[in-house]
Amino acid sequence: MRRRLIIAALILSVIVLAVGCENKPSSNEGTSELLGVSMFTEKNQYPPDVSEINVVWKNDSNEVLMFGNPFTIQKLVGNEWKAIGDQGAAFTSIGHRVASHSEVKHSYNIRLYSDKLEKGTYRIATDFLKVLSPGNYNNYQLTAKFTVE
Repeated sequence: MRRRLIIAALILSVIVLAVGCENKPSSNEGTSELLGVSMFTEKNQYPPDVSEINVVWKNDSNEVLMFGNPFTIQKLVGNEWKAIGDQGAAFTSIGHRVASHSEVKHSYNIRLYSDKLEKGTYRIATDFLKVLSPGNYNNYQLTAKFTVE
């Protein structure tokens, strides 16, 4: 059973990485193609030794959404987003619910990717699901930008 959970977490991580590694910055950072859904960091700026970043998931839609623990950290290099750190991080498969017209705070441990961030512009990239029916859902991506000074 434990082995299945680890395999499922690894598969979900690979999916997040594949979807989360787009190369160009979006003009609508923090929002998704699903209108009314956004994610933003509690602070705009962090020190290089930050270990956790709190984000707020905001759901202004009429839909119930789910998100998991997997995420990537990307750095803006020139005008391209580059994933940083070891991309083999494993995550526990837990679904967090975001009710319609509500906000949920979630903490991401960025030490999974780096002990210390260089100065620059970064973003957390992660996926969320719009549940259509049990076992049937649409997958979307969200990002939240922050800087390190």
